[in-house]
Amino acid sequence: EKVGSDEAKAIIESNRTRLKSYQSALRTFCRSEHCPAGVRVELIFAVLDSIKLEASKRFQVENLDFVLQLICCGDQLTELLLETLSTEYFRYVDVTYYGLKSLSQLCTKLKGNKSAVADVEDTIC
Repeated sequence: EKVGSDEAKAIIESNRTRLKSYQSALRTFCRSEHCPAGVRVELIFAVLDSIKLEASKRFQVENLDFVLQLICCGDQLTELLLETLSTEYFRYVDVTYYGLKSLSQLCTKLKGNKSAVADVEDTIC
């Protein structure tokens, strides 16, 4: 039985690695200036949906950060993204807590240091 358990762990780890690669590719394509608007919309929602893909106690922080950054940049989809986050994701306490904490930190950076605004925009937009 130990062998079966080791094989299961290896498969789980392999799937986790593939999932991370998939999510990274989604975020990369969303950032591309060559990505058509319609495709970008679908990619952003795939990023949101992939927050739920890993069945563990930890949600996908990197994907939530990415979507929050799009919202802060005044992305054309801001209203739709906010609505989707509030109705589908912010009902989970951990996602809400982390999301609000992340937004608070970003606002503090922007408020405290005017030169940080350009740095933040370059980093997240």
